[in-house]
Amino acid sequence: VGSIIVATGYELFEPLEMRKEYGYGKYPNVITAMQYERLLSSFGPTAGKIYRPSDHKKPSSIAWIQCVGSRSKQLGFPYCSRVCCMYATKEASITKETNPDTDITIFYMDLRAYGKDFQEYYEKAKRSGVNFIRGRPSSVFENKDHSITIRYLDTHTREVGEKTVDLLVLSTAIMPSKVNKRLAEILSIEVDEYGFFRSRSVMSDPILSTREGIYLAGCNQGPKDIPDSVAMGSGAAANAVFPIKDREK
Repeated sequence: VGSIIVATGYELFEPLEMRKEYGYGKYPNVITAMQYERLLSSFGPTAGKIYRPSDHKKPSSIAWIQCVGSRSKQLGFPYCSRVCCMYATKEASITKETNPDTDITIFYMDLRAYGKDFQEYYEKAKRSGVNFIRGRPSSVFENKDHSITIRYLDTHTREVGEKTVDLLVLSTAIMPSKVNKRLAEILSIEVDEYGFFRSRSVMSDPILSTREGIYLAGCNQGPKDIPDSVAMGSGAAANAVFPIKDREK
């Protein structure tokens, strides 16, 4: 072949196996952000209406916990997953627009509004009533009514607090695909210490792998949002055509 495009995608951190302190898989009203995204979708299981899994009632309060798996040396994922802050803000904003009375809180380590106009979007969410708490949730437990109580350290005030919500959403880490290392051996290209593919130069040639003629697209090089993934895919396709066209000439 004249060119190869590697587009192995990504995998999501599984909080059932790690970060068990957040109750995922144990308490029905603890779900992942991907599951919440499906609830928001008009094509999802609830036709866009938000219900608690335990009793199918509309939640009056919802909280998000950020960096579940990300930025953790202990778990082996010290990098930022990059998209979590903004998709949680998006999910919270959409919920607030359709259900203005819902009490919404996002617990974050550091707010990273990466991208064009994202900071303004974050500010707009705050003005709409989304509460952002810079804190480290340490554990959660379920109450008799199946609500969830979150224990956390407020990293601004250094005070320990608790918040009870009807539904808890976990923003989980983006991880490299498990096939990356094996595929890297087959193609004789390199992966970094986390399992993402290395590019020849992050600054000047991010689409080219460490071997000529093999191009990278999407999140296999690291966490990316949709526009960046589309741009990388388009760039990889365009670059892959050049050597083929040259041969035809």
